[in-house]
Amino acid sequence: MTLKTILMMITILFISVISHARDYKIEIFKENYKEKLIPGGGELKLYHTWQAKTVFGNKLLVLVGNDSDYRNWLRESLKKNKLYIVKIPKQGENAFENDLAIPVDIQQIHPVWDEKWDCSGCRHGNPEEEPQKNM
Repeated sequence: MTLKTILMMITILFISVISHARDYKIEIFKENYKEKLIPGGGELKLYHTWQAKTVFGNKLLVLVGNDSDYRNWLRESLKKNKLYIVKIPKQGENAFENDLAIPVDIQQIHPVWDEKWDCSGCRHGNPEEEPQKNM
C-alpha cells in the first residue's frame, strides 16, 4: 500500500467515527402544527413541534426539514403511534441532553409500532416514567 492509500483509509475511518449518530426512544404527548402563507411571496412557512418524554426529561422537538411527504406521513403515524426513535448526530447529543428545545431533522425520526418495546438494555434507556399517584 502506498502512503496516499493509507492516509485515505485513516481519513475515511476518522470521518465515520466523527459522524456517528445515537438513537433515542421518545414518547410524544403533544403535537403543534401551523402553516402560514407569507404575504407577497406565496411561500408557505411551517411551525411544527412535538412535546416528548425522553430519558433526559420532557423536551420540545422542533421538526425541521423540507420533505413534506415524509412530514405528512409522520403526522399520520402519530394518530396511531406515540413511540419514536430519533437519531441525534454526535455534535447534537449535548444539546439533546441539556436543552429544552431541540431542532430535529424530520428524516431522522422513525416510528416504533410495538409499545412493549423495552429499551432498558439500550445505551439510551427508556423515556422517564410518569410518577405513580397515590390514590
